[in-house]
Amino acid sequence: AVMFLYSRCALMSRCLIQNPQYVVHFFLSILYAEPHQLGWDPTMTLLPDGHNFDIMVTSGKEARTYRTKEILSDRGSRELLGKATRVWKAVRMEDGEETGPVVVLKDCWPKSCDPREGENIRCIRKILLDQRESKSIESLFLNVEWDGDTLIRTDVAFPDSTLIVNENSAQRSTNRKEAAGISAESRLVHYRVVISPVSTGSLHGQTSLPTIY
Repeated sequence: AVMFLYSRCALMSRCLIQNPQYVVHFFLSILYAEPHQLGWDPTMTLLPDGHNFDIMVTSGKEARTYRTKEILSDRGSRELLGKATRVWKAVRMEDGEETGPVVVLKDCWPKSCDPREGENIRCIRKILLDQRESKSIESLFLNVEWDGDTLIRTDVAFPDSTLIVNENSAQRSTNRKEAAGISAESRLVHYRVVISPVSTGSLHGQTSLPTIY
């Protein structure tokens, strides 16, 4: 008998006759795991239309809720390996009401050691603002309205993440004490960023950035 592990980090298999500890570890994990550890995301609420969501986006310990209006891209989520990137048009919700302009909400799983997209955009804009005649150039770049690693609970600082599995970490993961010592660089972190403005066209179909924004 063979057990196969499929995740966005790796594809692995184990012979259960030679490695019975993986069977025990798997069933104990299922029995004692919390809902979010089984893949349920409590920060997303499916709306009655069956297609859109109310999504909580955390920045530090503060949170905002955005309601999706239209899916822009979900190709990344269909691939077994990768960052599972999904992008929506969305609008902010306050006291149950839609408020503000339509924005872009991006949901993905980058490596924990990688700089976040929002951080990169802010750095670019800061450099442009420090230069002369930067206003016309700055208008060509996106604005970060809200971003951060996703917290399942805002009273817990550790973000939603998943272990990057390889041969070495898989061996260690059967030991809870050793697994707890795996470095942060060995994880994919659930990250969301809200940016504006919403593009009015596709890059490959245009030859001028001012035409798009």
